[in-house]
Amino acid sequence: KAAHILVVIGKKNPHWEKNEALAKALMKIGEEKYPGLFDPNICYAADARYNQHLSDGGLLLEFGTQYNTLDESNRAAEALAEVLAEWLKKAS
Repeated sequence: KAAHILVVIGKKNPHWEKNEALAKALMKIGEEKYPGLFDPNICYAADARYNQHLSDGGLLLEFGTQYNTLDESNRAAEALAEVLAEWLKKAS
């Protein structure tokens, strides 16, 4: 069992649409490799930027909730590492 990963995007930055595209690409790979790893809904914060304005591809990822164990969050992080590796292979 792994924790779910929630993607949070602050819309008060010039890169939010590029960040959203990256999030959706990662979520697609994640769903193929590990169904249910990502929460299917991206959380949008209208008046926030979470330092995502500093570069393209900035994402805030929340691993689990107060009901998850550290081990479950670590398993989600390991799965995310594999998702990122696959995304990087496709991007190059």
